[in-house]
Amino acid sequence: MNISLFTIFVLFFIGTFCHVSIGDFASAKAVQIIAPINHTFHLELNNLKSILEADDIRDRHVAVVSIAGAFRKGKSFLSNFFLRYLYAQYKAHDVSDWLGENGNSSELSGFKWRGGQKPETIGIWMWSDIFTYDFENGEKVAIILLDTQGIFDSQLSLQDCTTIFAMSMMLSSVQCYNVMQNIQENDLQHLELFTEYGRMVLDQTNEKPFQYLLFLARDWPFADENNYGWGQEVIDRILSENEEQTLGMRQLRQRINSSFDEIGAFLMPYPGNTVALKKNFNGDLKRINPEFIRYVKELVPSIFAPENLVLKRINGEQVRARDLIEFMQAYLNVFNRNTLPEAKTFVAVCTLYYQLKKKNVCY
Repeated sequence: MNISLFTIFVLFFIGTFCHVSIGDFASAKAVQIIAPINHTFHLELNNLKSILEADDIRDRHVAVVSIAGAFRKGKSFLSNFFLRYLYAQYKAHDVSDWLGENGNSSELSGFKWRGGQKPETIGIWMWSDIFTYDFENGEKVAIILLDTQGIFDSQLSLQDCTTIFAMSMMLSSVQCYNVMQNIQENDLQHLELFTEYGRMVLDQTNEKPFQYLLFLARDWPFADENNYGWGQEVIDRILSENEEQTLGMRQLRQRINSSFDEIGAFLMPYPGNTVALKKNFNGDLKRINPEFIRYVKELVPSIFAPENLVLKRINGEQVRARDLIEFMQAYLNVFNRNTLPEAKTFVAVCTLYYQLKKKNVCY
């Protein structure tokens, strides 16, 4: 039987591209979009324009998911699970085995991550592939994934940490706040600091300045009290006010609750010693705690499935991809002008305010 070259090409094309995995997109990579240089922040404009001004992207409204938190706590590792789902849902259009447990490619890849004490991610990074979805009502959406440098490492000042986290919140429609084990009072205090910095830069409107905040409690140790998975009861309890709290603690909760449209929590199990302790761990899914895998498979679609996407709004208006660049430039210009109070000064002012308020000195 004679087979034409065209037929051979078609068969090769089908065989190559029908099964899409992250490994098939060799040209995609994490691209640095905001770089800290001598405690100021530089916007990598060429990188941004090459991604967000592409013909099929620039006019779409955006859903921006960012993950931030303390350094060396598994943010980039988790981001690669996000990528697995995004490629399966929006490139292969098949999420029946989106994690790839039954396929040949069982090793996580994407954003750089590794064990140890030295930070891997510097500044803020964007995945170069933008995932698109067209709703039946005609709405066209671009889905953007960001990864941020861990805060409170030895390379960053408190001011730098505040700028990175505040920028992450200001750019994202879903801000994942990565915390270890429990959601503690100092996590809330840091969050308030970053939130207030963001408030200073954003224009004041009647709307809450930020959209969806999701606490990701890693290595949750209290599964006998609150099982892994969605922990709305946990976060509602932590953010509620009661008479045993000081005035400052109650005001802290008021300010956080008034900053976000929605706040949730997801409680995650320990991924296993192989992941947490082994520097040579290569991302092999088979070496990760199966319970961790189970809850990752519950978490990720709840953020990235089409029906769960949260579109980015700024000052009440949905944002298009091309406009996101201008907002980044404007935000960084404010932060780099040093017109905002230093982070430690801001903390001191807030503390003094709470103390005076408690004594009824100011109103």
